[in-house]
Amino acid sequence: MTVAPHSRLLRVLQLRSNLLPLLLAILVLLVYIPGAASQSAPPAKGQLTKEELRRQKALRIEMIDPYAAWLRFEVGYIITDEEASVFKRLTTNAERENFIEQFWERRNPEPGSLENKFKQSYYRRIVSANELFSTSTPGWRSDRGRIYIKYGPPDEIESHPHGGIMRWSEENIGGESTIIPFERWYYRTMEGIGSNQVLIFVDPTTPGDYRLTISPSDKDLLLHDPRHDREMPSGPVVPPEAFLKPAHPPTPAKFPDLRALITSGQVSDHPIPFLVRTYAFPVINQTTLAIIAVQIPASELRFQDKGEGKQARVDVYAQVESITGRIAAEFERAELCDLPKDGIERGISENLVFEGGMLLGAGYHKITLALKDEASGRTGYLSALLIVPDFHFHLCTSTPIILADSIKPRVLPKDQLEPFVIGNAKVMPNPGQVFARQGNLHAYLQIYNLGLDPNTHKPDFSIEYEVLKDGKPVIEEREEDARRAEASTEFTLTKTIPLKTLAPGGYTFQINIADKITKQTIRPATIFYVR
Repeated sequence: MTVAPHSRLLRVLQLRSNLLPLLLAILVLLVYIPGAASQSAPPAKGQLTKEELRRQKALRIEMIDPYAAWLRFEVGYIITDEEASVFKRLTTNAERENFIEQFWERRNPEPGSLENKFKQSYYRRIVSANELFSTSTPGWRSDRGRIYIKYGPPDEIESHPHGGIMRWSEENIGGESTIIPFERWYYRTMEGIGSNQVLIFVDPTTPGDYRLTISPSDKDLLLHDPRHDREMPSGPVVPPEAFLKPAHPPTPAKFPDLRALITSGQVSDHPIPFLVRTYAFPVINQTTLAIIAVQIPASELRFQDKGEGKQARVDVYAQVESITGRIAAEFERAELCDLPKDGIERGISENLVFEGGMLLGAGYHKITLALKDEASGRTGYLSALLIVPDFHFHLCTSTPIILADSIKPRVLPKDQLEPFVIGNAKVMPNPGQVFARQGNLHAYLQIYNLGLDPNTHKPDFSIEYEVLKDGKPVIEEREEDARRAEASTEFTLTKTIPLKTLAPGGYTFQINIADKITKQTIRPATIFYVR
């Protein structure tokens, strides 16, 4: 059974009901901002920008009515008018939770399965849109973000961040013109639109907030933002029963023996050792994407002949529980480890690393994971505390640092749910965080909620990297100015540190981020080992 992360909203509403008078008072204070500046003039000292006002309005909606926030923000781009009409007429939170669960199940490409690949892909697109397109407006709310979330990344992007020559080929529009910064997106196929579609986004004020100006033949469909039509119920009353009953019967468990293992905790006499590390990324509303990385030494698996090479299979079942014992998320799958004929010896000395994505709320959870080597029958079991950070305080914050064996451009087709792909990068984590001295340490981190200068619409911040031994720096580097110039409210760091100068042992990798606009400093850090 897959339970949407929104079931925590039942408790959230109960906890926040006692705070309603205070929230209403805050609401009044936030709305009343005297002497607002004109659209063209920068805000006076002490006043809030229009972008900040919109962000605070979204926060108030989220705090007072998280279900309204789910409807408007999380699924506003994909929910149908009929579904939205039904949802707004539901009267109990139990009905709303049931609706949300069935909303995703109706879109599940493998009906009844634990892992809904459509849902996973949708939320990962939101994470990517926030990374790629955030300015003073969150990336998911921008025109590029909306198209990216609905239709996926384009097959080709022609980018002109400093302007250039625009050649027009549409009917009745001939010639060319020199224009402001623009991007041309090409889609071979857009579902519901057609084939070979070109979209053009321009940046009229040059803060990076590109606007869709020329669209495919069905222009109104793309330019239209459906979220604006869903403020109040409208249209004929639709019976809700069809949207509340189970869309599909649940699929039988793939690995009932692993579920029984989680219940009993009894593993084989010689259990398989493995590591688990979690990386969290904010999505939207109160939802967080937790990527669970699992690392198993290949030498602990039994490989069998497969063609000219070798193959091992590992069956995996994992579940995450809230502090009250409710199952918040699950996944189960078979992972394959293939070794080519000329790489068997080297491959067995390395690790099998795979991921499972889960959508969770902030707070404390328990993750339990069981696995079995299909060939040998050996099993492994792990139960640990999982802490999901809260990214929604609107203060400068960051994801946990991902230490990786490699960070490469994304290369696989866009319609695949690719493991360890974040935005345009494929980050192969090293959950054990043990690195060879003759190699490199690769680090990945996303920063959120950087302050913007009201005049330049740009952040002003510094980044320093430190490798510490016993609290003393042994490596110190600064982020290049050219890289920081690309930033807006969100910034993605990728850093490579050669390790050849470090002696074997344990170290701390720390990133010092100082936001000069908001006067905030954060210092995310993690421990790693050199062998």
